[in-house]
Amino acid sequence: TGSAIKTGTVVAGNIGSGRRANYGFVGTPVNVTWRIEDLCEGNESLISETTMQARPNADQLHDKGTHSLKGLDAPVRVFGVKWQH
Repeated sequence: TGSAIKTGTVVAGNIGSGRRANYGFVGTPVNVTWRIEDLCEGNESLISETTMQARPNADQLHDKGTHSLKGLDAPVRVFGVKWQH
């Protein structure tokens, strides 16, 4: 499977009750990350446009286009990461 990264603000902490709590993250960036990950082909790594803008080595990226993702009003631009060996 592939991997995806979306930059944004999330809520992190123990979620659940005192009897059964798990540490986790919630927020729109988490949901967008899952949707972007669904676009991965094989072991591909994809990032969102907001992550691309925060990343200093944009020359290691290739544009994978703009995609309408389930549950989102606006399309998301996605970039593939070119891994150096």
